Amino acid sequence: MKQRIYFPLVIIAAIMAMTLFSCTKDTEPASLNEPIWPFAIGNKWVYLDSIHNMYSWHTTYDSVLITDKKTINGIEGYCQHEEAPGNPVFCLGSDEQGNCLIVGGTSDINQVSLNSIAYKNYPRVGEKWILHNATYSEETGFTEDTLSFTCEGIDIPVKTQAGTFTCNAYSYSYYSGTTIHHVDKFVDYFARGIGRVKSIHFEDGKIQSNSTLINYFLK
Repeated sequence: MKQRIYFPLVIIAAIMAMTLFSCTKDTEPASLNEPIWPFAIGNKWVYLDSIHNMYSWHTTYDSVLITDKKTINGIEGYCQHEEAPGNPVFCLGSDEQGNCLIVGGTSDINQVSLNSIAYKNYPRVGEKWILHNATYSEETGFTEDTLSFTCEGIDIPVKTQAGTFTCNAYSYSYYSGTTIHHVDKFVDYFARGIGRVKSIHFEDGKIQSNSTLINYFLK
């Protein structure tokens, strides 16, 4: 996964990085009952990522695909598999209010059950909450950590190749690095009934990458 929470999730020792309907034009307003991130097997989101290395920017394509469902500690979640030793699987879901949940993670090593809210469907501007997050490493498997989320704004228009969307903006930060510590901040833009539309990664206040939706397929 890229350096952000796609669902939410951070992979250590790797890059962090999830019928059919396709949209390439302005979207209709979402229903009040629609989740902030809709999950169904086969749903797919495709992104254009711009990443800054030490000297220049480069672009690549990335996608999130919901492959199947798993039950962790009695809670059903939709799965995004990662290509990493130990076969980690991150499970996401939605509650009755349409909030996006981190259900947990499972691998050949262990599993963790969380059922914690990541992206609130109807947050207030400035509202803060704690996410119990799943972090994976090939040495220890899944462990639990916490991230502090903040709603940075609501009803924000975001224009992409996939259309123009009305989004909520969420931010969270953490420290990275071993010898030199950096402050990594992520700002994610989600459109109700669509999912993640855009994400920006700042390191020590400077933009390091951004990811923008270019196409999506929803059941």
